[in-house]
Amino acid sequence: AATSAPDGSSAVCSSGGGAGVAAVDEGSPADVAGIETGDMILQYGKLHTQTAETLRDVIDATPPGITVDLLIQPGDGSATRRVDVVVGAGNTE
Repeated sequence: AATSAPDGSSAVCSSGGGAGVAAVDEGSPADVAGIETGDMILQYGKLHTQTAETLRDVIDATPPGITVDLLIQPGDGSATRRVDVVVGAGNTE
């Protein structure tokens, strides 16, 4: 099942060896970075994201406003790419 990422930017689901992006909120940090539904988040900074739980835990531990480099495997199967995301930039809570 998909769950919202802590900053409300996207929903992720586990798929073993990464966190699959199930949804991206319009205007969220993930959207601004070009992350799309179906992409896999393979790495968060230097941490390899093995599961959605791992990704949520590390996002929770990251102070808002910090820019993090992500390694993304696009859902269309094209080459992996790196994107920068500002953690918590879309959080309105």
